[in-house]
Amino acid sequence: MAIGWGILGCGTIADKRIAPAIAGSDNARLVAFCSRAMERAADFAERHGADRGYDDLDDLIADPEVVAVYVATPNANHYAETIRLLAGGKHVLCDKPLALTSEQAEEMLAAAEASGTLLGVAHQMRYLPGLQQVRELIVGGELGKLLVLRTGFGYVSPPRDIWRQKRALAGGGPLMDLGPHVVDALRWLAGEIVSVQGELTNALFNYEVEDTASAVLGFESGAIGLLDVGYSYSDATLTVIGSEGAARLDKAYGQAVDWELAVTIGGETARQAGRADRAYVDEIEDFSEAILADRPAPISGLDGLRTIEVIEAIVESAESGERVELKD
Repeated sequence: MAIGWGILGCGTIADKRIAPAIAGSDNARLVAFCSRAMERAADFAERHGADRGYDDLDDLIADPEVVAVYVATPNANHYAETIRLLAGGKHVLCDKPLALTSEQAEEMLAAAEASGTLLGVAHQMRYLPGLQQVRELIVGGELGKLLVLRTGFGYVSPPRDIWRQKRALAGGGPLMDLGPHVVDALRWLAGEIVSVQGELTNALFNYEVEDTASAVLGFESGAIGLLDVGYSYSDATLTVIGSEGAARLDKAYGQAVDWELAVTIGGETARQAGRADRAYVDEIEDFSEAILADRPAPISGLDGLRTIEVIEAIVESAESGERVELKD
């Protein structure tokens, strides 16, 4: 059986990644697009083999063949659109960040519980084989006790007229764009984050959101995390240091990447490499399978909430200059 999917939002991510991922999934079928402009929705539907397009969210909600919806709109829209979809009985896989605030995210979780639908957040980096290899090393105990995790994720984004550089639509700069990916990856690898010390700056570009952000993270386990994200430089690396060994992953994040992993244990270094280009397909298939099997979302709304709580704490710390402890 294939789950019928709708995509809300007709932008680059829907066009280049989500629509092809649904088309490439064994248990999913693309039914409809929804955009503010019918012409755009119809064009996307024709190009990607969907049955129809809509310019009204209520029409998408009323479509009985649409079982799940991928929300691919600007960050500021995620909260209200997801609430409407959940109330209408649709399962929702929302692009990151789940919401602009933890209060919004909590309401989204409550809406999913009230309607009996699944709410997932698109942290597709978990499906990258390089990161999965690192997690296996950690879970298997091969690196020993985790001590330090360092990670960076950035790309150069000069000033231009895009929603990601507008605070009202994006909610922030790279911290709200790339931050959710690295925060979720670190939580997935090392457990809950209990404290942060953050910095935000415009190191290279003078637009209304920050272009560079960094944080020192304290994990419940006692490990320390060092995180940076930016629109001012290019990077996608992860280093994990444990008491028994270390792992360095190059091209740790991205939509389609040629990753390289070096693992050093007992003075010996082993190297692996591969091509990662199925993360979005695996994400769609996993969420569709959760619907079919009546099980929780694989990467849940709660994961999205925890990520937003960490990001909020980084912003609070950057503004106050003080370390911020996260609530239990």
